[in-house]
Amino acid sequence: MTVGFLPSWRPISDHHLVRRVSSQRMCVDFPGMSLREAHRQVQNARVRCVPFLCLRDHPFVTDDMAFADWLAALSVLTASEHEARLWRELRYSFAYRLGDALAGATEEQPAMEGPAVYGVWLPWGLLYVGQTTNSARRLRDLPVGESHHLGNTFPPETWDRVVAVAWSQLPTAADAIARLDAKTVGLALEYQIQVRTRPLANAARRTPTGGWRPIEHEQSRSVGAVNAAAVQELFDDVWKLWRSGEVADDSVNEMVRVVRPRQLLAQDVPLDS
Repeated sequence: MTVGFLPSWRPISDHHLVRRVSSQRMCVDFPGMSLREAHRQVQNARVRCVPFLCLRDHPFVTDDMAFADWLAALSVLTASEHEARLWRELRYSFAYRLGDALAGATEEQPAMEGPAVYGVWLPWGLLYVGQTTNSARRLRDLPVGESHHLGNTFPPETWDRVVAVAWSQLPTAADAIARLDAKTVGLALEYQIQVRTRPLANAARRTPTGGWRPIEHEQSRSVGAVNAAAVQELFDDVWKLWRSGEVADDSVNEMVRVVRPRQLLAQDVPLDS
């Protein structure tokens, strides 16, 4: 078994083989040991560390191994009242800074306010699409997760990109709002983006029996689905802005906020590039 350490932490003993995996991480080999046994070695040595599988050295990593790795790391990070308090403070500090980056004023943009559609990406692609009529509140709360479900399953530390489009500033928005209302227009735009992109977190709903039921967008009679055609002109303009945010490394203009969460996280914790 191979266990990883941040480079500022010392290896457990001299006879374990230490190998540098990247500029941020080293690995320590525990020949013939399971992850549980290696974790016990770490605990017995009373060394502050976060064990993880060095995936580059293990081409056949199973989901069970990755889950055990995640659980072992959390067990170390919450091993005592003091450690648990530090863990809570670290996570909220990051969530607060991410929320401020999403909603607060920047050198190039004023603070977000009013309606917006937004998306969250993981490194492999789009995860979630949502909408709000109060972007100042919703975007700040998104990474905290107290009134939004996404961060409970997919922690914001794993997010690669967040894009928010303040669509009400577009010239074509006034007519759509006059014919419908801001909430209905937002739901219709959200529906159109979800249909076009099929994000994972919007693809199914929980069932009362502990499973998941696929969402059939084409058969939907939701407010967004019913009114989607009525906002087509506005959606065409929103989609252009959305696509620009998908590839930008920073915010595009006053209507498109782009944030890269892992860049913020790297200010606190050394990460692999």
